[in-house]
Amino acid sequence: MVTLWQGMNIQNKIKHTIAFVFPSMRIGGVEKKILHLSNYLKRNFNIILICLEAPADMVEEFNRLGVKIIYLNKKYKYDIRIIYKLNKIFNIVRPLIVHTFLGGNYWGRFSALLSGVPYIIGNEDSLRYWQRKMDKYIFQILYRFTDVIVCNSKAIKTITQKLTNTDDSKYVIIPNGFTVRSKISFDNIMNIHHNKTNSKIRLLSVGRLEWRKGYLEILKVIKDIVESGTLNFVYFIVGDGPQAGIIKKYISNNKLDKNIVLTGALKDIENIYLKSDLFIHVPVEEGFGIVLLEAMYFCLPIITTKVGGIPEVLPKDKNQILLVNDVSSNHVYKLITNYIHNYDIDKNGILINRLHSEKYLWENVSKIYINMYKQLIYRRKYIE
Repeated sequence: MVTLWQGMNIQNKIKHTIAFVFPSMRIGGVEKKILHLSNYLKRNFNIILICLEAPADMVEEFNRLGVKIIYLNKKYKYDIRIIYKLNKIFNIVRPLIVHTFLGGNYWGRFSALLSGVPYIIGNEDSLRYWQRKMDKYIFQILYRFTDVIVCNSKAIKTITQKLTNTDDSKYVIIPNGFTVRSKISFDNIMNIHHNKTNSKIRLLSVGRLEWRKGYLEILKVIKDIVESGTLNFVYFIVGDGPQAGIIKKYISNNKLDKNIVLTGALKDIENIYLKSDLFIHVPVEEGFGIVLLEAMYFCLPIITTKVGGIPEVLPKDKNQILLVNDVSSNHVYKLITNYIHNYDIDKNGILINRLHSEKYLWENVSKIYINMYKQLIYRRKYIE
C-alpha cells in the first residue's frame, strides 16, 4: 500500500511536460529567453519546443539543448492549419502546461484550449499585436482562459491588464534574464577597459533595427556631433531588422561611414561589449531592456531613455546611468559629446551596476519560473 507521503514523493519525481509555443528562431530577446530558460528547466521538466516557423538563425543553439523541437513551418500571417497541427501535437505529447510567447500567444493558447491542456501560461514581452482591433477582441477572450499571465515588467502588466480587463490574481511579474558565455570578474573587465590601445572612444548600441529602438533619432544626434568637428569616436550598432536598409541609407547619405559601423546580428557579442566605452540604448518603446543588463555586466556607463519598463531594470543608485526623456534633445548631444571628450568613469558606481545585473543572470531568474510551475502544478494555483 502506498501512503499519501510516498505518493507525493513519487509525484514529485515525475518530469511533467511543458510545451513552449513561440514564433521563430531568429535572433532576438524573446528567442534568447526561450533558449536559456529551456536549458535550466530541462533538469526539472520534460520540455518540448514548438516553433511556428521554419528553422532560422539560432537553430544550432537550440539543437544543442537536447530537448524535443517541432517546427510547424508557418508561412502566412493567418494560417489556420497551425491550429490543426498544434492540436495534433498536444493530443500526442499531452503537456501538463502550454506556455506561449509573442505570436505563439494566439495560436498556442487557442489550440491548448481546444485540446484540453490543464494549464495555460502566456508571456507578455511585447504589445505590438494590440494595434489590430480584431486581435484585441480575440485576446480579451483568450486571456479569460489563461491561468497565469507572466509580464516582464510592471509597465507591461499595467498595459496588458487595462487592455484585457483581466483579474489581477492571474498576473505575475518575472523579469527577463541574460547569460554570458564565460563569466568574467569585475576586476578583469576593468583591466581590459583600462588597457585599451585604441585612442577613439567606442560607442555601442545593441538591438533589433526597428522604429521602436529609436536608431534614426540617435543617428541624427551622431550626425550633429560629427558636423561639430568631433571625430575621435566610433559608433557600433549591433543588430538586424526591418529598418536596416533605411539606417544604412541614412549613414551613407550623411557621410557617416567613418564614424558608424553596422555589424549586423552577432551571436557572440561579449567581445564587442568588452571593447566598448559607452552604451547607448534610446528606444521610444521598451517592455524591459535585456541589453541594459548586459551593458551593466560588462561595466559600461549607459545613456538610455525613460520609457516602458526601463526604469525597473536599473538599480536605485543610477550612478553612471543617465536617463533622458527625449533622445533628440540637446541634452543627449551634450552627454555623448562630454563622454567622447572627457571620458572618465566612477569605478564604484560601475561596480554597483555590475552587482545589480548579476541578479538577473538566467541561473537566478530560472528559479522563479521553476517555482511558478511547481506551485501551479501542486497547489493548483500560482501564489506570487
